[in-house]
Amino acid sequence: MDFVVSKVAMAACALLAATVLAGALNPSKFIDIEDELDCMLSDFCRLAERVGMSGSVMSVLWEVPYLASGDAARIEISDGTVTASSGDRRVLAEPGIPLHTWSWDGGPLNASEEALLDCHALGLVASSGSVISVVSCNVQYENDSKILVFVQEAT
Repeated sequence: MDFVVSKVAMAACALLAATVLAGALNPSKFIDIEDELDCMLSDFCRLAERVGMSGSVMSVLWEVPYLASGDAARIEISDGTVTASSGDRRVLAEPGIPLHTWSWDGGPLNASEEALLDCHALGLVASSGSVISVVSCNVQYENDSKILVFVQEAT
């Protein structure tokens, strides 16, 4: 009888040890979600800055990636900031250039009109798998020309 009890106890201990080790060695335990979101934002901001600093009119598409765990991420662009979030984790960045979420009608602009349009514009929200269009436009701006960068969800 002692033999059977000892074998059952050993099997239970082995099962418990295997369960603990499986949880401890789960690859998702080693992934820092905030760091991953921060890298995502850095990539997006660098791309937008390159478009804005190019000095020319261009359009680039950027797809919001999924996290390494397969979870979806969400990007929000508004009020001069870009935010990435997933679940209860949230990371904020400020790109080196202003990003506008309103549509330009092709007419001339000045600083006060730009500020007013930015103030009343709805922010852009996109989730993993969505594509964001980053477009630089040469705008007639206060008797000169200026490159402005616009972001919209691509259709």
